[in-house]
Amino acid sequence: MEDIEDFRIFVPNVDKDKVSDMTANIIKWHLIKYTQEQCKLWGIPLVQSIPSGYYWDRDNKQWNNQYMEMLVVDSKKVILVPKRIVSYSKVYFQPKYDIRPETPVLASAEALVRWDHPELGMISPGVFIPLLEDNGLILDLDQFVWR
Repeated sequence: MEDIEDFRIFVPNVDKDKVSDMTANIIKWHLIKYTQEQCKLWGIPLVQSIPSGYYWDRDNKQWNNQYMEMLVVDSKKVILVPKRIVSYSKVYFQPKYDIRPETPVLASAEALVRWDHPELGMISPGVFIPLLEDNGLILDLDQFVWR
């Protein structure tokens, strides 16, 4: 086993969207802090007393939710994702074999993207892909893969 992504875990009554939401919330606190820093740097007003939504509190080892300053646009909370997410991404190619002939034949390859964060280590695609999609940055990742 090289990566946890090589395996699938099946849990009754828990679908991939729920797992994706939970994993995205693990790094949510860092993204909220990044958003606050960027807004203060560029003079973008933050709205007081907005519920953060659940995030993983690593120090207390529990899920937490608090009211804080958040960026709100058109009545929706906005969480910024640093562009460096894409710059730390690595593309790996997983071979796909046609096993119908007597001797399996290489038929294609699947591009797998992994984010190797300098402080957090390997981040699951189940975490960063939904964040990129939700924040309109998924096309940046597509372009990175095609280059």
